[in-house]
Amino acid sequence: MVTTDKGPLDQLVELLNDPEIVERLLEYIVTPDTMRLLDNLPRLISLVSKLSEEEVVEAIRKLVNLVVELDRRGVLDQLASLVERVEPEKMERVIEALGAPPEPAGVLDLAKALKDPEVRRGMGLLLRVLGALSGKTGGRRQ
Repeated sequence: MVTTDKGPLDQLVELLNDPEIVERLLEYIVTPDTMRLLDNLPRLISLVSKLSEEEVVEAIRKLVNLVVELDRRGVLDQLASLVERVEPEKMERVIEALGAPPEPAGVLDLAKALKDPEVRRGMGLLLRVLGALSGKTGGRRQ
């Protein structure tokens, strides 16, 4: 038992000499999560160090503000809905296409692409979005 007339270190040593207390402490401390944390400690320290740099803190602040504003305007829900509706394989192709350098395309390339119903649906969506951005309703000529 721990007595109160000893200093904190003496009390700690006394606690650690009790096998039952050590066993109970180890049950809480030695878990798969804590072991994974210890295994990754150098990487975590490096990450926290990077996150504490002033320009990173400022970029995260801007990103959080942007996400809050997108959510306030309902854009996040729309994006989530769009992502949920698009099949994973198509989403991967979209991400790949966005990352690739653009290739020059001519009128014949456009005419050939428009034979594909998926491309026509996508063009319809883009026209609707461009119309909305321009202030017109719909995006297609009436």
